[in-house]
Amino acid sequence: MRKIATMFLALLCFMTVKAQTTLVNEGFEVIPHSFTSSVSGTVLDWDTTAALQYAGTTSLRGKVTSTSITSVATAKFATTGYSKVYLRFKHICKIASGDKGALQYRVGGSPTWYAITKSDTVYLTSVPVGEMGFLATSGFNSTSYTAWLTSDSTAVPTNSWWRSELFDLSSYIANQDTAEIRLEFCVEIQQRGLPITDGY
Repeated sequence: MRKIATMFLALLCFMTVKAQTTLVNEGFEVIPHSFTSSVSGTVLDWDTTAALQYAGTTSLRGKVTSTSITSVATAKFATTGYSKVYLRFKHICKIASGDKGALQYRVGGSPTWYAITKSDTVYLTSVPVGEMGFLATSGFNSTSYTAWLTSDSTAVPTNSWWRSELFDLSSYIANQDTAEIRLEFCVEIQQRGLPITDGY
């Protein structure tokens, strides 16, 4: 069975809560996109799709097979002078519970990507009772939200599955001459998957 991972991401960075400055914004409506993709293993690569969308007419979809890694990253951007930097996006991440959709960053031109971890000061999404949202050890997967039907590997995502996320990335990327954000999907278990992210 082929695993499909679909994602779309919009990065919104704000200087303060009241005065907002958008540093990166991608809707994946116009090609070429400002995001770049990377793949390893047996990967089918990234494309836009009209099958699912939150706003607009398309979302970005990454397709991977078993034992693959794929990611999508922002272009470099500067946060110099910004003490507060937030990431907001909408997504669906229907990948198996043993797989992960990790959120990562790098700054200052470093070749190394670092994990963004869950804490009360970083992950600001209000998650409904009984759901987990961003998982401390693995980022996102089908166990993050009940709508993603973790027990049904053949469930096909619908537009009602979209979830909003909000992260305060100030402790990671504020006041940097260069910063980048990426979502990386490590796929090790066969399950139909559609991590689809749609930003706003």
